[in-house]
Amino acid sequence: MCKLTWRPAQDSAQAIHTLWGSPIYIIVVMVLLYQQIQWACFIGLALMFLLAPVTATVAKNLAMLRRSTVQWTDKRTGLMGELVNGIRVVKFYAWEVPFR
Repeated sequence: MCKLTWRPAQDSAQAIHTLWGSPIYIIVVMVLLYQQIQWACFIGLALMFLLAPVTATVAKNLAMLRRSTVQWTDKRTGLMGELVNGIRVVKFYAWEVPFR
């Protein structure tokens, strides 16, 4: 059965780059927006920070849904694997006629 594995090295490397890269990205975008639309860009920044808890809640709910979906997918792929292996055995031993 196929199981999802946690890859701490890959996940932590991505998280570290996100931690230092996101503030730089936000600052650069804010400077460019300020050049275009002046003070109105700070309304968007405030909304981004105010909606962060909503985004976190939605992400948590989606992660829980994904976990349940993965469990069903694992069961389905395991069943299909067993079915394909059974078909291989029948074909390998040429048991098609007796199974009819």
